[in-house]
Amino acid sequence: GSCSAADIPPPAGEAGEAGLVDAGARWKALYEAGDWDALRRLYADDAVLMTQGTSKLTGADTIIAHLRRVRDAGGSATIDFAPEEARAEGEHGFVTAIDQESVPPGL
Repeated sequence: GSCSAADIPPPAGEAGEAGLVDAGARWKALYEAGDWDALRRLYADDAVLMTQGTSKLTGADTIIAHLRRVRDAGGSATIDFAPEEARAEGEHGFVTAIDQESVPPGL
């Protein structure tokens, strides 16, 4: 089988933190392409998404379903990956970044 960049976990430490920032560009490309399976692999199973104006979303599958629903309804989501914080600890990475969603009424 093949392996994409989305399949490779970031290393720990400073190099891992830079990799997390680079993941923002991958996130955007995958979202714009509608590659939901690859986008899902960027999230831990217990990921949390908090966006102003929406309820806290918990779980990678819940987050992907939300992003897909917004896009399918004609809305959009973008992330400005000038992170406020990026940390790599072992196999896990944590990013606090600015995002913007355009959610159609009724979603």
